[in-house]
Amino acid sequence: AETLWRQLGLEALLTPLLTYDGDARIRIETFACLANALQKIPASMQSRSINDFTLQYVFRAATDPRQHVWIQCAAINLLASLALDAFAAVAGKRLEQPRAGDDLFVRRRAILLVGQKLAQRPALVGLLDTARRDPSPYVRQALAEALTQADDDSLVRLMPMLLREDITPQVRAAATLQIPA
Repeated sequence: AETLWRQLGLEALLTPLLTYDGDARIRIETFACLANALQKIPASMQSRSINDFTLQYVFRAATDPRQHVWIQCAAINLLASLALDAFAAVAGKRLEQPRAGDDLFVRRRAILLVGQKLAQRPALVGLLDTARRDPSPYVRQALAEALTQADDDSLVRLMPMLLREDITPQVRAAATLQIPA
């Protein structure tokens, strides 16, 4: 897979489009193309397959709130696959320092990914508490879903808070929908 990736030369083809100054949709779709192609490679080979510029671009895109929100979301998603330690740091920063506006989409994506990665990295469990205090109901709704993949202690501690104490009815409803039948 690594050899095929290098033979395709996809990074060389896409790099100029990642930095295109025109229509943001070009950068968004270019990044989506790159992310999709990379995620087809086995996870163990992904970070070895890409060059340093691409890895740095992914990291910068995941951390830079000036990037288009959908590029940030795709970047944090890809970072969770490429470099779990870097993802943990970025997710922590994004969740601990919420910004106004479209940042809620990035935080929601981050907490859903935290839920998916808990089995691989149990230390991410602390971010669940951070998400419970998020100012956006949209993010707290995602927390309800992420909790279904958490350890029993976190589930027993946090789910009742979402079910009974959250001030937003939509969050309480999202938590209710996550109760197993």
